[in-house]
Amino acid sequence: VADAIPGVVAAGEKVELISGAITSGDGIIGLPDGHAAFVQLRPGRLLFIAPDKTIAPMLDTPGVKSIGADSDGNVIALLQDSFEIVYPVNRARVLAAGKDGRSLKTCNDFVVTRNGGIYASDVGLYNQPKYNQPTGIVHIPKGGKARVVADTTDTMALPNGIVLSPDE
Repeated sequence: VADAIPGVVAAGEKVELISGAITSGDGIIGLPDGHAAFVQLRPGRLLFIAPDKTIAPMLDTPGVKSIGADSDGNVIALLQDSFEIVYPVNRARVLAAGKDGRSLKTCNDFVVTRNGGIYASDVGLYNQPKYNQPTGIVHIPKGGKARVVADTTDTMALPNGIVLSPDE
């Protein structure tokens, strides 16, 4: 039974563990069909959680880092160096790869705007000395090319996570 977490769960609600065998889970999203999806960072795959609570692989791919969904119900994955629609399979395609002549390999979290654009946090090479690698916020307009819109090197090491205002 849960304590209250405003906007997440009411006090007294039953919380159920679906699986204790999943390690390195990250970035769960709800889908319009009642499924949920999330990233299992190691071994690098996307998993579905069905309404009946069964868990099944959606996509096995090394390097999957984060997922989101657009207003059309497409699941977008941040893979090694690209943002791609990965589900439904018949809509699969690359949305963007690279930014300003640089790789997208150091992006780690993203959010999809109402109109299909993407904003992503870029942590740089986090295994390097702090402030030694470029970090920032990347924007990819729908149908456009990725570009850095905020260079945070001077103000922030390792930007991690990104959200938009509800009225974006």
